Amino acid sequence: GEGGSVDVQVHNVDQLWLVLYQQLRQISIDHRIEVRHSALRTLFTALEAHGNVLESSSWNQVVNELLLPVLDDVSHFSSSSSTLDRDEPVEKALGNASQKDQQMMLIHHSRNTQAKQWFTTWETALQGVSRMLSVFFATFCQLEASDAAWRRFLSHVELAVVEGSDGVCGAAIGGVVEVLERHVGTGAFPAGFWDQFLTTVDTIATSACQTDSFSQKTLKTLVQSVVHLQSLPSAAKLQNTHNTATMMRMLDRLASATWGAPQDPP
Repeated sequence: GEGGSVDVQVHNVDQLWLVLYQQLRQISIDHRIEVRHSALRTLFTALEAHGNVLESSSWNQVVNELLLPVLDDVSHFSSSSSTLDRDEPVEKALGNASQKDQQMMLIHHSRNTQAKQWFTTWETALQGVSRMLSVFFATFCQLEASDAAWRRFLSHVELAVVEGSDGVCGAAIGGVVEVLERHVGTGAFPAGFWDQFLTTVDTIATSACQTDSFSQKTLKTLVQSVVHLQSLPSAAKLQNTHNTATMMRMLDRLASATWGAPQDPP
């Protein structure tokens, strides 16, 4: 009947959007930083503007086949570039390729290696995915596998904090703080999400105490953010014996660790 044709039409429109989003996802790992950043910005802008017209079934695909895979892809390439060519400078040729005395354009030192450029892309991806989860949080929570998707998102936060640059870490922590600050304590917020977040922070603290390379700036950002979230009145109703113990264990572990301490002069 008429209703059936409307359903089919809506479904087809959803699929068109999803095809477009997937194409942008593919471009988001282009070897050229300008191309992949443009793809990510377009992806997140389009999804924020039009995501509210997607059916709930389509949101399963958006989260599990688009947003989280974007983080999979970008974090993979970021980790690979940081081990392969951390110090290899990126330069661009100016003029015709056939010229013998072709000039090279130097990139600003803050982004002049593949590793630094991929870290910048990782920041952009984390900020965008976090923003999408925050804007469409009620829809996200209604997904059948929202608990697993939230854990997967938190695993990316953990990876970014432990292995990323200070900027990547800041984007990861800032992103999850944005989601929690905006939605913790609301009717739609699953209590299990809070417990999983604190467990993730505890895991990060464990990793931090086992490495000499963990940034004190990252540590400061992490602790300040957790303490801030814990102090929110809306978070009080989520506190229980288990997650309070997790929080205290994490703070005690960090406070008693000797890593990162300033070295005494010889």
